[in-house]
Amino acid sequence: VQTATELVFLYDDYTGNFFRVVPIDGRPHRTDVEPGYLGDAIGWWEDDVLVIDTAHYAEHRTGNAPGLPSGRQRHLIERFELTADRSGLTYTFWNEDPEYLVEPMIGTLDWTYRPDLPFVYIPCDLETARRYREE
Repeated sequence: VQTATELVFLYDDYTGNFFRVVPIDGRPHRTDVEPGYLGDAIGWWEDDVLVIDTAHYAEHRTGNAPGLPSGRQRHLIERFELTADRSGLTYTFWNEDPEYLVEPMIGTLDWTYRPDLPFVYIPCDLETARRYREE
């Protein structure tokens, strides 16, 4: 959801449902914020590209990736750009965390909008987890 001053993202992951609020009103990162799981995000538009800069993360056991913790120095910059045909989104990220990463993780993912496919919810339970367990 976008308003004149912020973007609100709804997430649904193994920790439950939660909201991420990203101000897009030109403010800098807050200096009075306690580090948190989602950090402190600020955003802006560069033409049609949404840029989100997040800092002030709390330490987390899987903050950088499953099995890869993150520290309080983590800094993430994300870019969201519609594809040329407007049927998808290109997500680019730059993730720095000097406590746990030798160099920044940089990556790009392409997300395609597929309204013709039904959403398949996979519950986070022991049966699902066993499918990924190495024997």
